[in-house]
Amino acid sequence: MKIFLLILFCVIFLTDAAEVIDEDTDSPLVSYLLAKVQRLEAKMMSKEVSVRTTREAEERSVNNATNKDDMKTKGCPQVVSYIRWGNTTCPYGAITLYKGTAVGGRYTDKGAPSNLMCLPQNPMRYSNNQHGDVYAFPVEYRTGGAIDHSTCRNMPCSLCEATGRSSKIMIPSHYVCPDGWHKEYNGYIMAGNNGHEGSSMYYCIDENLEQINSSGGCDGNAQLFYTVRATGSYVPQDGYALSCVVCSK
Repeated sequence: MKIFLLILFCVIFLTDAAEVIDEDTDSPLVSYLLAKVQRLEAKMMSKEVSVRTTREAEERSVNNATNKDDMKTKGCPQVVSYIRWGNTTCPYGAITLYKGTAVGGRYTDKGAPSNLMCLPQNPMRYSNNQHGDVYAFPVEYRTGGAIDHSTCRNMPCSLCEATGRSSKIMIPSHYVCPDGWHKEYNGYIMAGNNGHEGSSMYYCIDENLEQINSSGGCDGNAQLFYTVRATGSYVPQDGYALSCVVCSK
């Protein structure tokens, strides 16, 4: 504002001065002063453009942040999904998309897939081809200790969806989540036996595990899962079954 008033004053002054001094625009004094005013005008215009550009950039930044927040809260809610192994009901605050049976490679089969699948109770048939070379067998508990009552029973599972969260983690040897994280469920780490030919992975099986009564009992025609015990002098709680917790945020 001060610069604008200064320029306005200079213009008025120069106009009067030009009339008083000489009507000749080639006067050195008038030419010098006019050039001075033009430079001041150019500087002021440049400063106004810079301020306007900065203000527009700040407004765009605010609008982008607002749009992202709107996407999170309105059109695009954050969702995280996970499988709850050993239970057919999802925890409070999560939706059960479907429940089913845990299946995997048979423990005696070399090269069988190491990961498990949660097979829905009402699978849709895609093909009647009977010549597949890879099979999926129900997972059978081979538990001990506090959950020994489930031995020789098949493992259920459920696919869960929790809204308002964007990530999940599984922490072995813990049963509570870190600050700021929500506990989905806790349980025990289980996997295949070390002496079996078929490979397996570590999974967090729900502490309140459910069971599916198998007709054949301990027939061994399945993927066999045991509780995992940490061992070695460098491992905390040597010899104890490992607990686990699944957390979301």
